[in-house]
Amino acid sequence: MSTKILVATDGGAPATRAVEVARDLASRLGAQLGLVHVVDESRAFVPDLAALDEVIIADLRRKGLAALDRAYASVRSIVKAERFLIDGDPAQSIIATAERWGADLIVIGSDSRGRLAHFLLGSTADAVIRKAPCPVISVRAVPAAAETDGQTAAVAAAQ
Repeated sequence: MSTKILVATDGGAPATRAVEVARDLASRLGAQLGLVHVVDESRAFVPDLAALDEVIIADLRRKGLAALDRAYASVRSIVKAERFLIDGDPAQSIIATAERWGADLIVIGSDSRGRLAHFLLGSTADAVIRKAPCPVISVRAVPAAAETDGQTAAVAAAQ
């Protein structure tokens, strides 16, 4: 039985770093990699119509497939990988995909907004960490070692 590592990607910097970390782990462990992108349908909800805008949904799916394709291109020569494009709530969909696919580990990017922002707004990474059926590794866009002399992750990444 092969180890399975699921990594969530949305194409952003934290997710891109998460894909790199998951790829490296999968390579070292001889694991299979699952790449998941969730199309957040709430972003296409039109309150006046109480319905989803299909044009927006199609655009979100197109962007999701592009993010999956970029992630897949960065791992395919190193590890065996599968792609999943799911519609729904990001945290719930990542967790459900991990359960259905039989993931042994989830790797997810975190934006490191700070405790107050997470308390007020929540985050997908926080929700996945709290409810996942397996261990979760939360990855920052820039490793903490890259932050020196009080520089923020954004400044360190730009250098």
